Amino acid sequence: MSVCVPVTGIMLPSDNSWYIMNQGTGKRLDGNHVVPVPLSATNRTIIWSIPNPIPGVQVQGNVLISSVTGHITVRGTIINGFCDGRNRWFDITFSVRGDAVPVGRETFIAEGHFDMATGEWTAVEYDENGQPTDIAVPLNAVVGRTNT
Repeated sequence: MSVCVPVTGIMLPSDNSWYIMNQGTGKRLDGNHVVPVPLSATNRTIIWSIPNPIPGVQVQGNVLISSVTGHITVRGTIINGFCDGRNRWFDITFSVRGDAVPVGRETFIAEGHFDMATGEWTAVEYDENGQPTDIAVPLNAVVGRTNT
């Protein structure tokens, strides 16, 4: 009879840049970056989800994709991670950086946030003098674009 070894925690990258991603790009959530410990744990497969769904944010397999900016929390669940029928779960928060948004004839790299109540993305942009300005951009104006 084999003994089930429970998951006691996870190892995450110590490099803070791993927790930052660009809007419209994928972030791999795999065994190279998120490692259940101990390494001898019986159940080590992680199932990813979004605990508080946000339009434009999804996990496809082990890849996080966001078409909106802001802070995105993903949940990793290890089925029977405690070896007593209970699942072990943990949350990881990522910062999603802004997209290139055309303004007039110029293109600026914008940062901002998505307002779930209004369905608008508020971009922080910079005018021709380098001064920040706030403008509201409908979500569909930025979906599908990526930084270049």
